[in-house]
Amino acid sequence: MDGGNSINIMYYDTFRRLGLPDSRLETTSVTFHDIVPERKACPIGKITLPVTFGTPANYRTERISFEVAFAKFMATPHYGNNMMKMPGPRCVMTVSGGPDLALECEDNDAKLADAVIAAERDNTA
Repeated sequence: MDGGNSINIMYYDTFRRLGLPDSRLETTSVTFHDIVPERKACPIGKITLPVTFGTPANYRTERISFEVAFAKFMATPHYGNNMMKMPGPRCVMTVSGGPDLALECEDNDAKLADAVIAAERDNTA
């Protein structure tokens, strides 16, 4: 949800729990790097699904493509401290962010959202 991700990952377990058949998986050429130490990993396929945010009175639905993968990061984010912890090959790794970077990302995301809303208004007017 930070606006900077270029890939959306759905775990195969989640895919199956949604009741989706494997026949819905499309081929993909994406390769994951640095997920499995010193090896590359490939998703088993991709799927595009409608994703809705909001309430019945105020909502938005977009079609989002997900790379479906077996691998799990098992990461634990802590948004209050701007950090994430996950198992590494030798011990738990901590990835830290700074408050300045978080504010910059939030500001850029707000500007992008304003621009998208303005463009949609222009297109419907």
